[in-house]
Amino acid sequence: MRPAMLGIALTLLVGCANGPWYWTRPGTTDAMFLADHQPCFETATIGYGAGSEAAYKGCMRSKGWTRVQGTGSQYPTVPHYRGPEGDDEFTVADQARFQSQRGEPSAPARRGSR
Repeated sequence: MRPAMLGIALTLLVGCANGPWYWTRPGTTDAMFLADHQPCFETATIGYGAGSEAAYKGCMRSKGWTRVQGTGSQYPTVPHYRGPEGDDEFTVADQARFQSQRGEPSAPARRGSR
């Protein structure tokens, strides 16, 4: 009976650890993120609302950014910013969304240290 309970507990724990991914770099500001994000987003955009997620991530990593994952519904404790997470997130609307938000779905870029 104990192994079954342990398995269930581990499954629940792992499920809670899976949250959205964000970009982070020590000591950054919103302006610094946008200065790096903008050219990476444009370079990775193929057109017609599609792009290369891999190209975007490679560009951001080359500028010193790393990825950090939220835990469940909790945001990371370090400064964090959202970028495209799929090849289909390269539309004009997506670009505006990334420029006006940090990580939280409704948070303006100027708010707090998140």
